[in-house]
Amino acid sequence: MNYWLDLFTVKTLEKFQKAGAKVSGFRERRFHTCEQVRPGDKLLCYVTGISRWVGVLRVTKPVYRSEERIWDMEVFPARLGVEPEILLPPEHGIPHQLLLPTLHSPARSWSGYLRGSPTRLHIEDGEVILEAIQRAQQTPVFSPIDKKKAERVPAANKGTKSGGAESLTPERPGLCPWLPTFSQLRGYLKAVDGIPVTDLESLETAIMRLRGTPQEPVSWENPETWIDERLDGSDQTLAKRIWSVSGHRINPRYLRGPGIVAERYDLIECSENKWAVSTAGKNLLSSEFGATERGIDLQEGMVEILKIIQVKPNARRGDLLPGWRDFVVGHSNVRQESVVKHFLYNRLQSLLDRKLVERDGQRYRLTQRGEEYLESLTSGLPDAGQSRTRELLAAVEAFNRSQREMLRERLENMDPFAFERLICDLLTEMGYEDVEVTQPSNDKGVDVKAVAQFGITTINEVIQVKRHRANIQRPVLDMLRGSLHRFKAQKGTIITTGDYGKGAKDAAFEMGAAPITLLNGETLIDLLIQHEIGLKKKTVDYYELDETAFQAEESEEIEGADEEVSGSDVA
Repeated sequence: MNYWLDLFTVKTLEKFQKAGAKVSGFRERRFHTCEQVRPGDKLLCYVTGISRWVGVLRVTKPVYRSEERIWDMEVFPARLGVEPEILLPPEHGIPHQLLLPTLHSPARSWSGYLRGSPTRLHIEDGEVILEAIQRAQQTPVFSPIDKKKAERVPAANKGTKSGGAESLTPERPGLCPWLPTFSQLRGYLKAVDGIPVTDLESLETAIMRLRGTPQEPVSWENPETWIDERLDGSDQTLAKRIWSVSGHRINPRYLRGPGIVAERYDLIECSENKWAVSTAGKNLLSSEFGATERGIDLQEGMVEILKIIQVKPNARRGDLLPGWRDFVVGHSNVRQESVVKHFLYNRLQSLLDRKLVERDGQRYRLTQRGEEYLESLTSGLPDAGQSRTRELLAAVEAFNRSQREMLRERLENMDPFAFERLICDLLTEMGYEDVEVTQPSNDKGVDVKAVAQFGITTINEVIQVKRHRANIQRPVLDMLRGSLHRFKAQKGTIITTGDYGKGAKDAAFEMGAAPITLLNGETLIDLLIQHEIGLKKKTVDYYELDETAFQAEESEEIEGADEEVSGSDVA
């Protein structure tokens, strides 16, 4: 059995399916190539313009000639009888750029393959593409197509020699600046379904006029109140409907955010001047983690965040930033650090809302639900050696965790006076001044004293250190607070290798009392690692293949190429 390339455009794929999906046609000059195709061979369907693999056809009948009109522009008399094994909607197709790193043939070869069909493919390439299409059928992922590219006509049909196959340079469709949670997005779709377009525009215009100014800000926190106070007539009625139908998830003041996402991913469409939920939108409403939701997660980087957290469990948001920044730079034109951080925070809220990630204080980790979802997504995508990189990073992270535990054990078993000196070293590295250990006798619970500079304010601070595995309770805090005046201190801190009881936490910032900062063992270890006290950072270099270094050559080679056109790839 051989694998063959069968090229389509979006329109010729539609024609092929409307005609019964039983015949694939090619130009007369391709007849001799078609004679090499045997019943049982497989045609792998590729859609030009949008650059996606969408189907598998099993050849049932050898080549024959026919003048029966199927396609509009030409007869394409060289015909093969076929039986569809898989035909994906173009929105569920697999981007060729995603497959490139996993294919046997070098990337530059595909600039030639994708100029005409049928073209025999290497067995190894055929198997990779077939497996990817099968996975896409089992685990569909919705990704909207570029409508302009979908309507693109191959250069040969325009009577020109330039253009050829589309460039293999990956697109940068960008990331949504504000991404609502999926519960908010579902609420929005339910709320706007059936609403006249002009009515929604009228409401948005009315609200824009009421936004206020920096000198006279307006609160929009409680729709139950402001809708009645600030709107009237049809605008008020529509705002109340949106608030109610969305299950109180969509504040009518903030319609634009979910509206942008709904339009970007074709979740709504205009029908008879009314907004209507599209097929993709209905999939989102009816299926948790369905094709639409998965497609948005892939496009908007949610999957990348899950991968980073999987490799770095219990990581702070700052620990996620380096990997996330690389993704943002590669998938958008965003470079500003504050925007990168905003994108990360915004997407973490979506993951938390769906319980794919959980947070303990400032640390994030995957839930079991998140692990299973990530596995279901990545198992349906080509690997391209990425699993080896993840294994490497996971091994490094596991080693770091073991070193962290060794540090914890060492701290818990340190000599008390050595522990106090270690804390002095840490405070000095953190910028404290005049750090010194107090005299052991009659220290009234104070082990270390120091001076902290906060802007233009100088504060005397006293610190008590405890090598405890058990929780520190409130009496320890009360004793330290009662000793502040002895050292002319305005603030106190307790540092322990363990944690704190509820009473101590509640009393730390009592109204009218001097503040007491509580540092537990996890935070202490974080600070020691950050300032490289007790653990030293080591650097190891590793190398990954950079596909972008080859894409420029491919684009130059493709540009100006003469595209061979078959009956399958003509609009």
